[in-house]
Amino acid sequence: MICVDTPFAQVANYFFDQYEYKNIEFVWLPQSTVLIHKIDSGLGKILQRNNYIKERFIWEKAIIYLAKRNKQIKIGFIGEYMKKHLLVEYKAQKNSLVSLQNGLFFERLKENVISQRKISNILKSLGVPLDRPLLFSFGRAEPYKGLDLVIKNSSDLIKERNYFVLILASPYFMDDPYVHDLNELAKKFPKDVKIVYGLDFLTPHYIMQWHNTKILALFSRAEPFGLIPAESRFYKNVNLSLLTSDLDGYKEQISNGIDGFKTQLNDSSIQSMFMSLADLTLKDKTRMAINGYNRVVRDDDQVRINCEFIKLYLAQ
Repeated sequence: MICVDTPFAQVANYFFDQYEYKNIEFVWLPQSTVLIHKIDSGLGKILQRNNYIKERFIWEKAIIYLAKRNKQIKIGFIGEYMKKHLLVEYKAQKNSLVSLQNGLFFERLKENVISQRKISNILKSLGVPLDRPLLFSFGRAEPYKGLDLVIKNSSDLIKERNYFVLILASPYFMDDPYVHDLNELAKKFPKDVKIVYGLDFLTPHYIMQWHNTKILALFSRAEPFGLIPAESRFYKNVNLSLLTSDLDGYKEQISNGIDGFKTQLNDSSIQSMFMSLADLTLKDKTRMAINGYNRVVRDDDQVRINCEFIKLYLAQ
């Protein structure tokens, strides 16, 4: 039984109390932890911030403790960053950890491929000009996602390369302070930056396929092993350059200059990378798009990952 993420961390505990495990094998697979994402601004409105962090930490820590006592419980890690995090911050035992990487279901992604005409209609409905190169970013409207850094450092792209900036953001609450911060940044570029709130899952996939989407910027300050880099590569858009933060899980997903680019999260580095990517040749973009697609096919097939994990697990 594989239990994914924090809400299901206590499933093993339930079965232990009810059935004493018997023939059940458990793997808890956290996609993140409260210690990674405790800077979420919106959580303070859900319940008292410090209590939330403490209670969730206890909830997550309990399964780590159970895994130390029972060999039928394993803790899965989705990447090397998460492995280190679980060992250091949660004191997990090495012999209780198993690798189960995040991946993509290719057949499902193929269903997202649509025509350029349909994408142009979507962009029109969002108020995005079709004739300007696009700097694109998306994610939850939370400080750790770094959407503010995209807007803040786009000035040269806008003024010197005629870029338009599109941000798709999903906040917990529209009166969240971070939403206010994003809006204030966007006001500096009233004709050049568009923030659309209320993120759905498909629209970003369509925009990543758009021929004029030139840069996809992912500036997360805490990302265990996000799948956006792999998803963007799957569509093999030869016009698109992928730029991520040089942090955490992104570090192990990007080979700099080969299938994407990484940047430190300071203004000068980001601005410099933006301008470099704007001037990248189509030949170099095409080479990197092919490299990125080949990497996805090689490393990110979730069906294959799951099958290999089960075979390895059963062989132990």
